[in-house]
Amino acid sequence: IEISRTFNYLPNEFFVIESKAVLEGPVTIRLEFTGSLTKALDGIYKSTYINTKTNKTRHLATSKFEPT
Repeated sequence: IEISRTFNYLPNEFFVIESKAVLEGPVTIRLEFTGSLTKALDGIYKSTYINTKTNKTRHLATSKFEPT
């Protein structure tokens, strides 16, 4: 896929990727992320839960993956 441009659309908190051609069918896009995981509930953040079978705390990285 040839990308013509990328930009942030701040009113909706979108990251926009424009291709040079109209894309047919389903497309998979992979993005790399580098940054800090915090407990703030925005972007990608660190969370925990307790596994009820083992009673152990589990850690995970998660996101709402939607504009806030």
